Amino acid sequence: MNNVFKLLLLISFFFFLFFPQKTKASMVDNNINNQGSEELKKDKQNQAKAWQGIIIQEIFPNPCGKDKDKEWIRLYNSANTEINLKDWFLIDNYGLGEGYLFEKDLWLEDDDYLILERQKTNITLNNFQETLYLYTKDDKVADSISYKNAPENYIYSFKDQTYTWKHISKRRTDTCPSALNNNNLKYDSVNNNSDNKDIKNDGYLNWEELSGAKAEAEFRLTGSVLVAPGDLSSRYFLLSKDTKQSQVIQVYNHYSEFLNINPGDIISVTGRFSKIEDFYRIKTNTAKDIKILQSSFLSPPLNFNLDNLSLGRIYSLEAKIYTVNKNSLTVVYNNRNIKIDITLLNKNNIEHNYIEGQKIKIIGLLEKSSDELYLKLLPHYPQNQKYLSLNKNNYYNKDLNEESDKNNNYKKYLSFLSILSASVITLKYKKRL
Repeated sequence: MNNVFKLLLLISFFFFLFFPQKTKASMVDNNINNQGSEELKKDKQNQAKAWQGIIIQEIFPNPCGKDKDKEWIRLYNSANTEINLKDWFLIDNYGLGEGYLFEKDLWLEDDDYLILERQKTNITLNNFQETLYLYTKDDKVADSISYKNAPENYIYSFKDQTYTWKHISKRRTDTCPSALNNNNLKYDSVNNNSDNKDIKNDGYLNWEELSGAKAEAEFRLTGSVLVAPGDLSSRYFLLSKDTKQSQVIQVYNHYSEFLNINPGDIISVTGRFSKIEDFYRIKTNTAKDIKILQSSFLSPPLNFNLDNLSLGRIYSLEAKIYTVNKNSLTVVYNNRNIKIDITLLNKNNIEHNYIEGQKIKIIGLLEKSSDELYLKLLPHYPQNQKYLSLNKNNYYNKDLNEESDKNNNYKKYLSFLSILSASVITLKYKKRL
């Protein structure tokens, strides 16, 4: 029996030698894809009930001066999922307009808001009496708001389960010149310093105030475009404070209204502050909130170091390819598998011919998905194009060929020993019988 057991053991070894199982890297990649599909499916299932989370949070019906230039309506998403406002409808009772239909896809994230100005909706809010309705695409009333005798320069705001009027001076938005010159008004939502040393850029906050900023504080920032609109999302791009990428933020617009912005452009952006997960975000209202100052060089990538990484930064990584998939690569760096997302190559119809075992240098943006860090390859960096179209027949150099030959010879030698040992044991077993 011992000999039979040895024979089975050798046959099993021989089987695993010639029929290797899936690599750990490929299994991890498949798990990530499956998990992403499950999350997407769950979001779609929740979408049917998610409309209950959209409310009319604030309105500004009676600004000083010409109402046409300053009225606005603010929607807020309190649901636990992102909601698409396409085919939703907003209409008032006493205005002269015909309401506003969201004709295109407009996704509003959880705990996010959307400001609709009168110039866009053509909805006139009556100062004396008004009721505003928000309908879903199924013609259900998602929310409504009513008021009488709107005081001048006051916002009608929902807070603590009730609506109250509060003066516009609590914001740095559409404030009358007389209010701005009134030293008795306190802009506590933006700046609590009595000496006003923090107010720069004509009253806007700057890069240094990001970490302690309150929601909706107004910023005006100048920086370098790190990743252009459309590369990560049609609704935002990344802006870096300097070439060292010491601070990086998202510049966001619900309607994807951006100028022809390219990586490396030096721009000035004005907008309201918010935070989404680990990112600071500046929300713009229109394309006019962004000014291109000059074109410049691409920000140099940082050196990839597992002990010192920050999301939203661009890194340079040199490693050997372990596996190649349609939309991703797995490379080995310091005995650790790192995923490389190459979807931007496919999106821009850029041909590539990556090869397992190939040594490459990658410049990509550090992102996170399902608690896994990965690099998103950026095609606009010329260094990345060097490795896109290598010929498989000519790639492997002498060292790689020698290494491959050694591995093949080693496998052949082990196979020969396995077959020989199995034959000897079988003959001895037959003789005993």
